Amino acid sequence: MADKHQTIPEVDQVLARLRQVGDNSITLSRDDVRWLLAEIDGGREAFGAVVQKKNGLEQQAKQMRRTIDDLSALLRKKN
Repeated sequence: MADKHQTIPEVDQVLARLRQVGDNSITLSRDDVRWLLAEIDGGREAFGAVVQKKNGLEQQAKQMRRTIDDLSALLRKKN
């Protein structure tokens, strides 16, 4: 099982640099900025996929709960 706190070292390094800046300015190369934006976009896409999957699973759970409730009601009527 993957560590839930697993991170990407390069992202950690950029975040550490940004956190150290405080009120000072920081200079990032154009490549650093492009890479950082790509990482952010990738994270947003991954989060969106997780949210979609969660919503789908919640719908499945609701349907299963309705089925269980319906079957339970039928069994109660028979007894």
